[in-house]
Amino acid sequence: MWGRSDRVVPIGFARHVAEALPEARHLELDCGHVPQLERPRETHDALADFFGEAA
Repeated sequence: MWGRSDRVVPIGFARHVAEALPEARHLELDCGHVPQLERPRETHDALADFFGEAA
């Protein structure tokens, strides 16, 4: 989960990591560095989906 407008760790790094880890899940949100504060509902939904699949 990464913010497209993250100025601390740019989105390009997330894309690089996603390419290097084919089993990884990659999600980009319209926010900055702190998606849990900037987009709490989207963050919650993404985490609930992720952990729901693991259960």
